[in-house]
Amino acid sequence: PKRCYLYKKQAPLESIDGMCAKITACKQHSPADFVVIARIEALVQGLGMEEALCRARHYVDAGADAILIHSVANNQQEVLDFAQRYHASSATKPLVCVPTTYPDVTKAQLHDAGFSLAIYANYSVRATVQAMRSLLPELHKANALADMQAQCGPVKDVIALMDQDKMQQLET
Repeated sequence: PKRCYLYKKQAPLESIDGMCAKITACKQHSPADFVVIARIEALVQGLGMEEALCRARHYVDAGADAILIHSVANNQQEVLDFAQRYHASSATKPLVCVPTTYPDVTKAQLHDAGFSLAIYANYSVRATVQAMRSLLPELHKANALADMQAQCGPVKDVIALMDQDKMQQLET
């Protein structure tokens, strides 16, 4: 099965025809306001720029509403090059990127390159991990939970995030 690149185990990419069939089927069987963002991992797999651009053309032709170009390079040049070549080919569908491995890229650079969306994947999770690492040793040393209240949000915020009312509706 497909695995995220973070697992360091590369699975073969779906064939272009197979991916196009999935995109087409998704568009045909989804509401009109459903958006399909086709993720291209050709650069991650080391298949090169031409393969990435070829996949972008085919995925757009199959009905993709946007193209997500993924790269694990440690700088933004690869995705900026892709964007330049993508737009030079008269492609008009929005471009999306996930700049986790190239955090020095600025919003202005992405905007200027024609990206419509940047997904800051796992940043909130990473911030949560950092907060827990900071809090837990202090909690261990604390005399009472009251000593830690200033470092924690109210329980009502947690309940609001879970949308408890909706969960209760779904359970009945």
